[in-house]
Amino acid sequence: MPTATTTDLVSIEKMNLNFGNHEVLKALNLTVAAGENLVIMGRSGCGKSVLAKCIVGLVQPDSGSIRVLNESILSIAPNQLNALRRRIGFLFQSGALYDSMNIAQNLAFPLRHHKELDKKAKRLLVEEALTHVGLAENYYDMPSSLSGGMRKRIALARTIIIKPELILYDEPTTGLDPITALEISELLISIQVKYKAAAIIITHDQACARTTANRILVMNNGAFIAEGSYAQLMQSAIPEVQALVHP
Repeated sequence: MPTATTTDLVSIEKMNLNFGNHEVLKALNLTVAAGENLVIMGRSGCGKSVLAKCIVGLVQPDSGSIRVLNESILSIAPNQLNALRRRIGFLFQSGALYDSMNIAQNLAFPLRHHKELDKKAKRLLVEEALTHVGLAENYYDMPSSLSGGMRKRIALARTIIIKPELILYDEPTTGLDPITALEISELLISIQVKYKAAAIIITHDQACARTTANRILVMNNGAFIAEGSYAQLMQSAIPEVQALVHP
């Protein structure tokens, strides 16, 4: 694994987590550089999503260290943690849209803590985010009227509306057909280019990993077992890696 540096936006060292007698995360080391798309691949249940929750302070590991945006997640005060989370975008696997709100209201929801923004400024941010994902004309639509791919785009727009420094994508293409999944993967690249944000992309989708990754970590049973580009992992002799990267 790369050695952590002061410019890394995420740095995890020797992190362990048990749920009862079950080892969930085992001696994990991880770094994410500024502007990097780091993909974490692994089968369902291997610990990927739990790792993401640790990074944003929703789950506390048993040991190790986690630094995010130069803050120690394990020792930060609750009010400072909340402030830190406002600099982080999180795309939930389900999208987590509010069905009782229209699209504009869904996007404006994360802005409620930004008291410095007036109504006009918030509207401009909503319009900008919707334009970026190609859904500017759906401003007043309800989530229930949209396709799965459109709902995913709206969730992406809500993730980037705060212009985060770090984004965590949890299975961004799950449940989508191959063409729509590719469109979402290409959107992740465009977000990286426009917003210069670093990202951790959690997926078991080979095409998504191949399209979006600057670097890939492969997780199996709570531990990282391989690292490299998609092309490098294609040459791996590890059976669990081969099963993930070969169609």
